[in-house]
Amino acid sequence: MNSLILCTVFLLYFEYYTHCADASQYVNVGCFKDKSRKEARALPELLANYRGNIDWNNLHVHEKEVVEKCAQKAKEKKYMYFAIQYYGECWSGATAPKTYDRYGSSSRCTSLVGTALTNVVYRFVGDEQECVRYKTLNTASRSASSVLPKGVSPACDKDLTTGWYRFQNPSGDQMASKCPPLGTCGTVVTGWLSSPHPSMTDGIVNGKVCFNSGSDCCRWNQYIKLRNCGRFYVYKLAGTKACQMRFCGNTVSV
Repeated sequence: MNSLILCTVFLLYFEYYTHCADASQYVNVGCFKDKSRKEARALPELLANYRGNIDWNNLHVHEKEVVEKCAQKAKEKKYMYFAIQYYGECWSGATAPKTYDRYGSSSRCTSLVGTALTNVVYRFVGDEQECVRYKTLNTASRSASSVLPKGVSPACDKDLTTGWYRFQNPSGDQMASKCPPLGTCGTVVTGWLSSPHPSMTDGIVNGKVCFNSGSDCCRWNQYIKLRNCGRFYVYKLAGTKACQMRFCGNTVSV
């Protein structure tokens, strides 16, 4: 049985709660309010407008087709979220994960699409499981602004289990991107991301973590993978090379 047949069976069984679009799946996030001013749109980019061929006698069929078409448009641009408004406007954009719900939820949508100034928002799922399945690093001492108290043993990430991690306050909301001084983030040898944080459309990228020796902010290094998940970053980390080495966090909005 080929992938197209499997996709069709899946759609019929689950009533479009989870959809198929060129081997990618997406889920219905919910119904949300919007604003009419261009600069204030919840999703900033109009990808397509399918309102000109609405069959009001077969509206549910039209809605399914519009969602599929919009999904394809968003997937081509590697966007994570997309939405349907006015029964046929396809909206998305690189910043959509951060702004789609900026005006709050609404009850003025159909099951599949938004009506006037409302969006039914969808999110792609599948390849980005690291954005929903991760461990958290959230101890206050891990923050780059936290000084190691006298008499306290330095923490260490040598035994950190390999996997995807998200920094959460009070440790910070992302890995530190500037060289933290020795004796901060609860350790002696402080680790920080020397490569840039990626954009939302970059997917999983390679990154470099440097460790500060005091005289050299990158005396040692370790290569990792990371991803921008829209409202936060995740990092694929493994144990450090030695003790008194630790990954540091910092509070910077994504």
